[in-house]
Amino acid sequence: MICLDSSLMVDFLRNKGNAIARIRSLENENIVTTIINVYELESGIWAMKNANYQVRIENLSKLLSRIGLLQLESESVNKSARIFGELGREGKVIEDMDILIGGICLVNGCNKIITKNVKHFSRIKGLKVETY
Repeated sequence: MICLDSSLMVDFLRNKGNAIARIRSLENENIVTTIINVYELESGIWAMKNANYQVRIENLSKLLSRIGLLQLESESVNKSARIFGELGREGKVIEDMDILIGGICLVNGCNKIITKNVKHFSRIKGLKVETY
């Protein structure tokens, strides 16, 4: 199972060649994203000025309909809290959204994420990080 991070999906929706090629290379894989990534993507759309919101939301929905969606549940909240604590003790704290994404992935047996945010996600133990 491979998680697509928001950065990859944003670049895909913006028709960036490297993101399109990377997602196409995964057609035989079990690909997912998290509900946190969906929040990041939708809030980014609604924060835009003078955008055609309906078209952007429809394009996002089309992409999301082709991949699995991992939810935020009690077990992933607990895992995320442990990740936060470990990173804090090591002086390596990252953004809460990234911690939640990592926790959701690990609890659901997803140990790989594709992102441009290698610096943050590589701090989460057990999560393999790839870029594109």
